[in-house]
Parts: sequence; structure tokens; C-alpha cells
Amino acid sequence: MYFTPPEDDPPVAVTMTSPVAGGTFQLGQTISISGRAFVAAGRSLVNVLAFAGPDLIGASNSAWFTIPFTPTRSGTYDVTIIALDDLGMTTVSTVSITVPAVYGNNATFAGLLQSDDPYIGGGLVKLTSLGTGAFSVKVLLDGVSHGFSGVFQSDGSYAKTIQSGGTKLRIGLQYVFAAPGTQSDRIDVSVTRRKENPFASGNGTFLGSAERVESSLSETVPAGIYTLLFPPDQYASVLDMTPAGYGYAVMKVDPSGSYWLGGALADNTPLSLRGNLTRNATLPIYLPRARGAGVFLGTMRFRDIPGTSDLDGTLRWSRPSHSGSLYPDGFDDDVAAIGSRYQAPADGQLILPLANGSNEFQVLLDGDDVGDREIAFGFLRPSSTTGAAEGVTLDTYGLGRGTVSFSPVSLPVKFNPLHGPGLFSGTFIDLILKRRISYKGVVFQKQNFGAGFFVGKHTTGEAVLGPPIDYAYAEAKGLPVAIPLNDDSGASSTVSIASKGRIVSIDLGFRISAGAHDHVVVTLTSPSGTATTVYDSQADTLFNGTIFEYYSKLLDFNGESANGAWTLSVTDQTVDSSSPTLDSWTLSTDSE
Repeated sequence: MYFTPPEDDPPVAVTMTSPVAGGTFQLGQTISISGRAFVAAGRSLVNVLAFAGPDLIGASNSAWFTIPFTPTRSGTYDVTIIALDDLGMTTVSTVSITVPAVYGNNATFAGLLQSDDPYIGGGLVKLTSLGTGAFSVKVLLDGVSHGFSGVFQSDGSYAKTIQSGGTKLRIGLQYVFAAPGTQSDRIDVSVTRRKENPFASGNGTFLGSAERVESSLSETVPAGIYTLLFPPDQYASVLDMTPAGYGYAVMKVDPSGSYWLGGALADNTPLSLRGNLTRNATLPIYLPRARGAGVFLGTMRFRDIPGTSDLDGTLRWSRPSHSGSLYPDGFDDDVAAIGSRYQAPADGQLILPLANGSNEFQVLLDGDDVGDREIAFGFLRPSSTTGAAEGVTLDTYGLGRGTVSFSPVSLPVKFNPLHGPGLFSGTFIDLILKRRISYKGVVFQKQNFGAGFFVGKHTTGEAVLGPPIDYAYAEAKGLPVAIPLNDDSGASSTVSIASKGRIVSIDLGFRISAGAHDHVVVTLTSPSGTATTVYDSQADTLFNGTIFEYYSKLLDFNGESANGAWTLSVTDQTVDSSSPTLDSWTLSTDSE
């Protein structure tokens, strides 16, 4: 192609041949910004810069230039070329192009609305795009639904104010177009709530993003039955600040991407939700405050974490103060939710294949109302005729008696999560407190255990189902013994543990007499040879050297066999007149 230089021979000039002014391009289409730069005789071209509005999109040092540009949003773009010569002279050429909006055609978007203030609740938004910029939307805020229709502006924005009784809602929507090859479009949402009564609670702003929901499942999210657990906050629950049990649910995911889940939160609040998974393999969960449970919301993402879960996520659970008997002061907590695929066992197979090869299991009830109660049960195999596994009743250490039963282990023709496979329930009659305790939960096959909760008078507690725990205890004999000073060999003492299975928990206690400035190091060695330093006085600012007692939950040995000889070694790297001694030590192990 022949280019005619600009007239009057300016020091530097540029001609843009592509794109042409007024051109229309599709979102995500790569556009070639092409042309020719000219410089006066005796000068040289330094650079050609291309801009879309204020944004630099590329550069070239060639007089015949082609710079690619891919628009990532709809609207009007001012495409500008700036040519620069070696004496700093520049020239500019600008054209305007249009990228029309392309909205999802009959696409549905869903997402959660959250506030920084947990006590003003949360919400859910569901929007259907009609492909021309028109849409219908439903905003569910604290259990109250607000629906309307509208048309997005050319930049994908929309704003509306709704007056509902004494409450004003300002709703803003922004359609965010995804470039080809990236994640799907989304809609950013903001809702500001203002009540006419300035002293009323609930004022605030809620933010969220609605993602396109699945019309069919991908390989990442297999259809089927899942069991979900909402574990307690171990620290806060011990202080009775939050519920101590495991919330639970059973969920069915259809090939269409729709789901139905049902169960209960650990404060006995019923949980029943239906919806659609998003295209990004997420499960939105929202329980509105109108049901009296505060806000319970968040997302869980489907992904395989071997030996742990098939989906996981962090959910926010808050409940304001109330007049009920359970946690009347309210609470606000994050829940590390997990989910597991549920596979119905074949005839004659166990619903939970216990790791120790036994056909027995136990239920551990742990809470202020009962203390720790370990209930031993025989684990019955599912019946080929009824498809159900039932528990048997055994007394436990003379403290009480109990029963446990399972829902049908196979998938029924008509699914109902409140009666679905994977559920278990039971009762325990405490002969000391003379009361009947009922508990419920789900099996979690990914980790080969089950969990749920029971309701006490003022708190809830854990109900955990799993292999029987083999508890063993040993106390050292032949003590005290002297600890040699400044001697790497130190003093040692051995105890023997007789136990089956693999370690899940260890408690260690010891007492040492030493000088206030001594450097005492304590090491525990397992029967398999694993050694770990459990104490170093130089790291203990409270060490006073007279008598020291130490108890610790040790994780270093989990998974090993507890059976055999355990050795506690103590060294004192000090040269002074003290006479340190190892006075006593004990070891207890839990194995399964």
C-alpha cells in the first residue's frame, strides 16, 4: 500500500490506517492498530505509543507499526497514536471506536451479599439476564425479598432506589464482562439500607458478586450425595462463647447443577436450602436472620483435598443477643466448613470402613452437660433387605446406656435431606445425671468418622462417631534420678505402653527440680525412634528453677504406634552448684 506523507513536511507525523473512526468491534476481539510514522530528513523515529483512553496498550519503534489491542469492557474507546522523534518532537492521531455490550442470553447469576458488621445480617441476589441488557433481579435481604426489572446502561451499570415501609434501599449493579479464555461474566452488587428511624438497627452497606450458575456440571463437581460438617471453634466453644457441637447437612447435587441440602446448625437451628452451583464450582450458602439464627453465609468450593474433604470454605455465623436459653449473649464466628462425597456401601460392607479393621465403634459425647461420655457400640453391617445399619445398646463403665441408628444407607427414589442417607441419630441415658440426651449428625466418609451435636440445658456439645479409642497410661518408676551437669548424655527414664492402633493424642507430664539459672532441655523418644524436644528452659520466661510441672498435647507422634518403650531424656547444660533431679513423669496415649 502506498502512503502519502503529510503536507508541509512537519518534523514528525503519523497516519493511522486501522482501526477506522467509528468502527465497531466485539468484546474480546483482537484489533490491529496499524499505520505509518514519518520524521523529517536528518531525524530518526524513537517510539510509537498506542493508548486506549488513558491506558498505554503497546509500543513500537518501527515506522511501519502494528500494535494489537483486545478490549476487555464494552463502551467507547478513544484510540490514540503518539509518535516521538530523537529531538523530542511528537504528533498525535486519534480515532473513536465502539465495543457494544454483549450480555448473557437468558443466563442466571447468583451470589451472596455481606456486610462488615455481622449483626446487621446478609443477603442473596439472583439475576436473570435477557441478552439485550434487560434483566430481572431478586434481592433477598434478611429474609425479605425485593424484586424488580431493569435495563443496564451502555457501560453495564444500573442503579435503583426502593422504598419498602420505613426502609430505603439503594441498589447498584455493575455487569463485568469477562474476556475470552477467562472466567465467566459476573455482576458486582451493592445494597445500602437506611431506615427512617435513626435508632433502628440494621443500617449498613452489603457488597457481593453474582456469578453465572451452572446449567450442567463439569468434571470438577460430580453429581451425587454429599455430607457437610460445620465444625466448632475449639477455643471459643470451650469457653461457652459459641456452640460446641458440629453442625451438619446432607446435600444432593443434580446433573443440572441444582442442589438441595438440609440439616441443622450446632445450636439446633434447622437448615434447609435449595439453589444452583456457580460456573466456578462454588456452593453459595445463606440462612437469613429472619429465622432467628443470625446470619449464616459464605461459599464452599468443590476441590479434592486427599484424606480431608471434597469441598470446603469459610462461612460466617453470627447471632445477636436473644432471650433463649442457648447462648443468649449471641456470638460471631467463622466456620471452617467441609464436605465429603457419600457412597452407599454394597451389601455386607460397612458404612464407615474403620481403620483398625474392627466392626465396632464408639460415640463420644463431650459437653458441659455430660462431661466426657464414651459409649461403646457394636457396628452392624447394612442389611441387604432393609439397606439400613442399626446400632446395639451397651452399658458404658456403669455411667449410662445408649443407642444409635442410621438412616437408610442407599439412595432413596425420592430424596429428602432430612431423612437422607448419611444421617445418624442416637440417645444416651446418663445414670449419674438421670437425664436422657439425644444426639444427631452425619457420617463423613472422606475422613472415616461421623460428627454432630446434642442440646444441653444452656449449651450444646459434640457427638463424634469413630473407631474405639484405646487409652493407655504409664507412670515412671525408680525416680527421682540425678541429672548430671554439663553432660550431653543427661539422665533418662523409660516407661512401657501397651496399646493397639495408631496414636491420635498424647499427654505428657513431668516434674524437675533445678537451679534458677539452669539450662534444662527435655526430649521424648517414641518406640519407633521419633525424638522431639518438648521443653527448653531458655525459651521459658517463667522458669524459676525450683519445681517445674509440664503437660502438653503432642502432635509429633500422631499416626505412629504407641506400643512399646518410651524414653524421657533430660540434660542440664550448666556448670554451677545446683543438683538437678528428674522427680517424676507420666505418659498417656489415645490410639485408634
